[in-house]
Amino acid sequence: MFQESLIENAYAAALQRWESPFSGFAAGWDKRSSDNALLNLFYGGLVHVAHYDWLNAGRRLIDKTYVDILWHVQDLLDLKARTPEQIAAALDGFISGTLKEMWESLAPDNREDSLELARKLVKQLAGEGFGSVYSEQAASRLLYFLVPMLPIYNLCPTNVEALKSHGYQSDSDDYGGFADISEQAFQQLRPRLQHYAPPKPVFGSESNRELVERLLGETDWWHRRLFHACLAAHCAP
Repeated sequence: MFQESLIENAYAAALQRWESPFSGFAAGWDKRSSDNALLNLFYGGLVHVAHYDWLNAGRRLIDKTYVDILWHVQDLLDLKARTPEQIAAALDGFISGTLKEMWESLAPDNREDSLELARKLVKQLAGEGFGSVYSEQAASRLLYFLVPMLPIYNLCPTNVEALKSHGYQSDSDDYGGFADISEQAFQQLRPRLQHYAPPKPVFGSESNRELVERLLGETDWWHRRLFHACLAAHCAP
């Protein structure tokens, strides 16, 4: 599917994003904009509020500043349907009303069940968090860092184009169709991606690093990250 040199370049790019601040946010100095940090802020934040009975001392469960950082990193600023504060407010309801109820079983053992749950949550968050099912692109990017244990794929035009160029094309243009072809392509490429071990966490407290290291060891998040990096590398000029 991809030449080994492209996978190696994608791996290098993914490692750089894992540990380095994003150059397009806060002059490239804010360490919270690395992929490692974003996992801490979103997934780690969710684990934190779950531990404290889904409360956060009167503050938003996921801070609006974290949403703003993610929007810069994921190039979602053109999606102006809602502000970071509005999205953070909507996340309060989504987390309390949906994720809280399924927290203990949020990562089904069966792959098909996990894929179906991911499709459902992307569609639901697109409607509740952004006011439109056409915002599945933003919802998939957010959930990719919020619930990384689920097999969520980043919906964006370049990923769709890269998959199409390799013969993967969906009959629908929604997240469900994109997830189907992404899963097919990912599973084909996965044996080669597994040669590239997950990196060590470099951001946060010792407990934060232990949490993320355990996540990377128990899920395929890192190899899906490499998969996305491969798609981006394929479309790069």
